[in-house]
Amino acid sequence: MQQLVALSAARSPERRRDLLQRLIQTCLQAARHGAGQRRVRASYYRVWAASGSKKQRLEPDSSLGRNVTASSVFEKNTKRGNHVWKLLEENQSLFVKDIAEIDTNVIRGWDPQRNRDYATFISVPVRGESEIYGMLTVDAPTPGELTEYDEMYVRCIGLLMASGIALAVSR
Repeated sequence: MQQLVALSAARSPERRRDLLQRLIQTCLQAARHGAGQRRVRASYYRVWAASGSKKQRLEPDSSLGRNVTASSVFEKNTKRGNHVWKLLEENQSLFVKDIAEIDTNVIRGWDPQRNRDYATFISVPVRGESEIYGMLTVDAPTPGELTEYDEMYVRCIGLLMASGIALAVSR
């Protein structure tokens, strides 16, 4: 909360950028430790659009935990990215207790054959009223390591991140 206050008072763009990066790291730490597991990884994916292009995608921006950086990219209007973008646009979170039980008819674009270093995950939108900034994910290598309580907690952290980003870009 102190970082949000500092961000709201920052005058220079450089200072706002620096404070925003600190806030994102603090939120990743909070999301990771709030889940109560040492093996949890928290990642922030930011919205990215090529200059002059209407194509948007989510790319990993920052990760903490398990010494493995998130690598998935979710491009809007693709089979793999559509489900993720729909969740963001509808301001919905997703909690999967065990990825082995994912119904690919519900989560279209999910590739069950792809090798992953996690077995459970939570994804929450990082967005304002109308602006999508990105997505916060928390994952762990063992099914059941994350709970519904963790989903609510991570959702709150996502709202804090969105508040900071909104403060940083509103000036």
